Amino acid sequence: MEEIKEVINFEILGYQVKFRPEVQGVADAMLAVERVKETAEGLLDKNAQLADTQAILLAALKLALENISLEREYQVNLEKFQSAASDALKLIDEVSPRPQ
Repeated sequence: MEEIKEVINFEILGYQVKFRPEVQGVADAMLAVERVKETAEGLLDKNAQLADTQAILLAALKLALENISLEREYQVNLEKFQSAASDALKLIDEVSPRPQ
């Protein structure tokens, strides 16, 4: 079966870009585009000496670092949850009556 994917055309700081979103779909892709655009514009507002391409690259790096941080936090929380669930199961096992 052939999968048809929509191409999104957008502009960030004067650069025209075509983007073909993956599984997440068009709505998430548009949110990602807006996030990059807002971040790049914010960097330019604070650092007027930056070239547009530098601002876009720094925005991408900033967002990638945020993503890495969230992935690490997610992994730590998942491990804590697994540990707590394991401890709870052990406790249930300890207090449950044994069949005779």
